[in-house]
Amino acid sequence: MDRFDQILTEDIKTVAVLGHVHPDGDCVGAVTAVYEYLHENFPQLIIVPFLEEPVAELSFLEEDIPVERSYSGRIFDLCIILDCSDLERAGAGKEAFSNARRTFVVDHHETDKGYGDVNVVRGEASSTCEMLFDLFDKEKISCKTALSLYTGIIHDTGVFEYDCTSPSTLRAAADLVEKGIDFASVIRDSVVLKSYKESRMIADMVMKSVLCEERSFLYAVADKAFQEKHGVSSKELHSVVANLNEIRGADTVLFIYELEDGSFKGSLRSKEHTDVSKIAGNFGGGGHKRAAGFTLNTEPEACVRKVMEMLGSGDYTA
Repeated sequence: MDRFDQILTEDIKTVAVLGHVHPDGDCVGAVTAVYEYLHENFPQLIIVPFLEEPVAELSFLEEDIPVERSYSGRIFDLCIILDCSDLERAGAGKEAFSNARRTFVVDHHETDKGYGDVNVVRGEASSTCEMLFDLFDKEKISCKTALSLYTGIIHDTGVFEYDCTSPSTLRAAADLVEKGIDFASVIRDSVVLKSYKESRMIADMVMKSVLCEERSFLYAVADKAFQEKHGVSSKELHSVVANLNEIRGADTVLFIYELEDGSFKGSLRSKEHTDVSKIAGNFGGGGHKRAAGFTLNTEPEACVRKVMEMLGSGDYTA
């Protein structure tokens, strides 16, 4: 399927739109973009977007959108799931997918094997939002839809820094800017700016990090005691791994932080030589060569040791 509108057959009246757990910029951008695109161009449809609460920097994308955080049991004619490599990683509204009469997956993770009735999976794409830009009718993309798509692209490309950025990514961004979005404020407010509290916390985390020069590996752990010290929740730690990844001498970065339920989440980044998606896969997670993540149910120290062993084996070279 090469056009999004082709999935909207005449028998479809109700549509659920889902993302993944711990939604990032690409996920939130994709869900809100699909909602806006359908709402504006197919007014006969009843559309229900489901999302877990995103970080504060992305909340602007939800403005004036009737996002639901939980599933009420409704059976939908179509369920669209975005930026989610497998159903186990689905977030709010996961049950809507299992109960829907038809399912549609749009994703850019190489590990996605296609678990929907219709699957559009392009591992070479920079982001799900870039894929949606290609699938949407360009004439039907409004300024608000463009804002969501642009936000998703800049978050999954590191503002065009990551090597997943291609000429087509830049062309898509340029076309979205032409829709009249305030692209500068999106980058400034959702990527660059940090609160004073957040900046102090990141500085302390850098001080507590450990650099293993022989492996070009840097890691840091933020347990609940650390979070309480700085008055932050786990949802406010999403930017730490990017800051750790700016440190020279560390090709691979691992940031582990404790979640509210006592489990731990691991975020991995690589500058050049390591395929961190393979490492994350060993912990039941996934992602991309340069950015991946997983949920951890063992102690962080054991995870660090295992990652060190993987890096020493030479089997995870990109």
